Amino acid sequence: MNTNEGADLDAWLDGAMPRIHGLAYALTGDQHAAEDLSQEALATVVSKWRTVSRAQNSTAYARKIVVNTFLSQKRKRWTRDVVSDAAVTELVPSTDDHADDVVDRDALLEALSGLPPRQRTAVTLRYFEDLPDVEIAALMGCSVSTVRSSIHHALAALRAGSVAHTFKGVSS
Repeated sequence: MNTNEGADLDAWLDGAMPRIHGLAYALTGDQHAAEDLSQEALATVVSKWRTVSRAQNSTAYARKIVVNTFLSQKRKRWTRDVVSDAAVTELVPSTDDHADDVVDRDALLEALSGLPPRQRTAVTLRYFEDLPDVEIAALMGCSVSTVRSSIHHALAALRAGSVAHTFKGVSS
């Protein structure tokens, strides 16, 4: 890697790292797991920087690496994540009543951690990354109808678990 490529990578990392880590956190629901996932994904980005830097959208390429790494890890060993109070505050913005917020965040993250990995990924990409179904399908390597179905089933499961109120304004 020449000096110019290194400078480009450093600049890209400075801008992309918070978003990549935020996505990793939203997928894992755990600060330490998010750090591990972010580092693993970014190590892949660094090792493939020449390819990544030539991509039309380097951040989208990195996002795909994060999603693929997360789904790959979950396929190998799907466990329910334990979510800490400190980690929850980052997902759902607080309002004036902090006690209700803590309860809502705990319920939301507990419910999300109970979803199958593909459903959790689809919901996270839709509502955390605000991506359209077509981009989610491309990231997840599936059809748009599979994305819609995954989100529909995930939201139904969340509603059945009585946490739908935490997804203010969300409909299937």
